[in-house]
Amino acid sequence: SDDAQITSVINGFSNALSNQNWDKARSYCFYGSGSYNNVINLENVVAQLSSMIENVTLDYSLLL
Repeated sequence: SDDAQITSVINGFSNALSNQNWDKARSYCFYGSGSYNNVINLENVVAQLSSMIENVTLDYSLLL
């Protein structure tokens, strides 16, 4: 069903962010969209934080 497909995409995106799998997270977005660019920005922030602290953890979970 459409609902199951939408839930699957949202969960896949959230899991990719939590795992810091930036390429996979971007693959769920339209190239050049706000969401796509937000993933790039988040990747850059995590990279900057990682240079200052040992471990950066992201936990994205959505309740649908």
